[in-house]
Amino acid sequence: MVRRVRKGDLAFIYVMSEKRGDEVIPPRIAGLFEVASEPFKSSEPVFRGGTYPNRVRLRPVIVPKRPVEFKPLIPRLSFIKNKRFWTGHLRSGMAKLPEGDYVILRGILTDSSLMQ
Repeated sequence: MVRRVRKGDLAFIYVMSEKRGDEVIPPRIAGLFEVASEPFKSSEPVFRGGTYPNRVRLRPVIVPKRPVEFKPLIPRLSFIKNKRFWTGHLRSGMAKLPEGDYVILRGILTDSSLMQ
């Protein structure tokens, strides 16, 4: 999928849920970014849990002070066909969003940025 990504494309960054001590941080959208490079390969580690060799450079477009919780958005997003087993739609690492879903997510991030 990363081979289809082109400089200038827009990407929402989804962050999986994680556990910090006894607290569970829910899945969230960290922001909207513009792809600032063509895809490239690198073996330099950037995240815990893997090398992730296929990469692009990103430029922030909208980054709220606090990420937006993802689960409440699921009923509104058309690219998630199975609302009960929604995580399967995100496991591929990338998904092309319909225009309506892009508008919904961008609007929520914009509102979140203005409110904080």
